Amino acid sequence: MDTTTEGAAAPPTNRRRRRKGVAVRFGLAGLALLGIGAAATSANWTNDAWFNASSSSASVLLDGSAASATGPWSAADTDATGITFAGTTFSLLVPGQTRTATYWVKNSSSTCLNVPAPTITKAEPLAGVGANDASVTLSTSAIGNMAAGAVQAVTVTVTTPTTWSTTHQNQTSATALKIAYTGTTVAASTSTGACA
Repeated sequence: MDTTTEGAAAPPTNRRRRRKGVAVRFGLAGLALLGIGAAATSANWTNDAWFNASSSSASVLLDGSAASATGPWSAADTDATGITFAGTTFSLLVPGQTRTATYWVKNSSSTCLNVPAPTITKAEPLAGVGANDASVTLSTSAIGNMAAGAVQAVTVTVTTPTTWSTTHQNQTSATALKIAYTGTTVAASTSTGACA
């Protein structure tokens, strides 16, 4: 009987030992995994590098003067504010006559401008319904690329034909001649504004 009693008591002790051993092994495995995760996250240090840049946009201003290469300058960017030549420059014209006047165009912008040939509009007495209109020519037609601050002198010449029609007699107009320039921005080759 002693042998039977000893044999019956042995299984519960072995089971308890096996259960404790398995629990300890699972616990150690969990701690090992936790340690690996902690080591992995604690090794990821970070730092940043930020970049900033300043930026600005250009100003666009095409000025004109009928006085001199140093001004005074006027924006004159509408028909109503156009620059007027001295009153006698193109007054009292007769057939076969030539008159000239010089004006200056300035790029007062902070960037390059391309200035093509201007639009020239004539009215009486320089042009009318009759033939033989007066001719208008410019010493410089298309100015082209102008650097910021550049000034271009232009001489305008008005010539009446020797056979000028009598329909142009006794005509007066404050806007007999209009010369209109348009400057368009062009990319500068450098940030200093030098023209490409």
